Amino acid sequence: MQLFPLNKAAPRTRQTTTQKKKTLKKRTARPNKAVFYFTP
Repeated sequence: MQLFPLNKAAPRTRQTTTQKKKTLKKRTARPNKAVFYFTP
């Protein structure tokens, strides 16, 4: 659940819709890594 607000807080990482979908799949696969990437 925390991943959703995190990517919304940092929309700079996802520039295009295609990239957004790809990143979302990776995030769901590894939620821990996603949190690390989004946390400064």
